[in-house]
Amino acid sequence: MTKFEPVGYLPTGEELWPYKDGTIVLPSPPPDDAPELVREGLARQRVARLTGRCPCGAAAGEAVKGDAGVYRRKVSHIGACPASGRQLRQRVVAWQSSI
Repeated sequence: MTKFEPVGYLPTGEELWPYKDGTIVLPSPPPDDAPELVREGLARQRVARLTGRCPCGAAAGEAVKGDAGVYRRKVSHIGACPASGRQLRQRVVAWQSSI
């Protein structure tokens, strides 16, 4: 049985996971001491990028294969979803500046 785990990491800390005939970029899991909305936002981003659907109901775009066989997928999260890019970035910055 193949172990399901990252096969690599980007300089940003994002993970590369097996996907189709290449890999897909997923955000790294946050530390346990991260605020709840940061943990939930990153978890939802991981689910949406891998499965194509976020718990908020947003459907991800088709995964597009880029350089070196790396797939990327854009998700437009709905409403106040904690995985929304701008909101999540603001929460991560606020949290990191507080530690």
